[in-house]
Parts: sequence; C-alpha cells; structure tokens
Amino acid sequence: MPASTITLNPNVIGTVDEASKEVIQAEKEQEKQEAEAKKLKKKKKKMRGRSKTSKETRQKESVYDQKTREKIKAKVDNRIKIRKAEKEKVKREMSMLEKLDELVDIEPAKLIKKIKK
Repeated sequence: MPASTITLNPNVIGTVDEASKEVIQAEKEQEKQEAEAKKLKKKKKKMRGRSKTSKETRQKESVYDQKTREKIKAKVDNRIKIRKAEKEKVKREMSMLEKLDELVDIEPAKLIKKIKK
C-alpha cells in the first residue's frame, strides 16, 4: 500500500478512493496551480506603526493643535482671573461707598456725644 492512502480520519479508514488515476492526478495539478497562483500574487507592502507618513503628519498636526489649545486656554484663564479681580474690586468699592453713605447720614456731633456717654 502506498503512503498516500494512509489516513487518520476514522470515517475514511477502510474505504478505497474509487476515482481513477487521471482524476486524482488532475486534482493534484489543480492544487499545485492554486498554490502557484497564491505565490505569484504580489503582496502589498503594508507599513505598520509609526512609520506611516500619514500617521506622522497627523501626529505633528495634533501636537501643534494641542500647543495652540494650551496657549489659548492660558489666555482665557488669565482674562477670567482679571475679570474676577475687577469684580471683587468693584464689590469692595461698593461696600465702602455704602459704609460711607451710612456715616454721612450720622452727624459727627452726635457720634462724639455717644462716645462720651
């Protein structure tokens, strides 16, 4: 028995391939042609990871965009701080003016009399 007839599949053990030699040989030839066709196909050279130029340019743009965002955010934060400081200053001035208005309503002579008692 030739080695090509030995199989490990229990469903095939004990069975005989009744196909003629020409059919078997044609099947083998077809398999060889398919294998050669696969070899002949030119594979695309796929670059992976960091070395793709599109990825490099996208990375550069994102870094530039991130830096500009940080600069703009710093400017906005600075403006917000200035506005808050101005608001606090206005509040302090308003409270001082209110206190002065209260003091203006009171006559100094009456205050001196209250202090002496």
